[in-house]
Amino acid sequence: MRIIFTLAILFFCVKTYGQEKNFIDQPHLETNAKIDTLIIPDRIFITIILNEADSKNKKSTEELEKTLEKALKNLNINTEKDLSLLDYSSDFKNC
Repeated sequence: MRIIFTLAILFFCVKTYGQEKNFIDQPHLETNAKIDTLIIPDRIFITIILNEADSKNKKSTEELEKTLEKALKNLNINTEKDLSLLDYSSDFKNC
């Protein structure tokens, strides 16, 4: 009886552990910063990297750019003046 009870508890623990949310699927923001304490900056430069996800509901880079620009405009940031594109790169591999 104790063995059956122990196996039942173990089964339910493993089953509930498997239901945890995968945090890779959630939107996130990665940042890097370099700080120099000798000067007080009057400008802040932020690098934003947009990546296409390798998934079934993949969004193109153009869609991600439009979503980013819309979010920045909602924050009252002048995207024509304060947003610039520096580089395009691709890791596309044709197999």
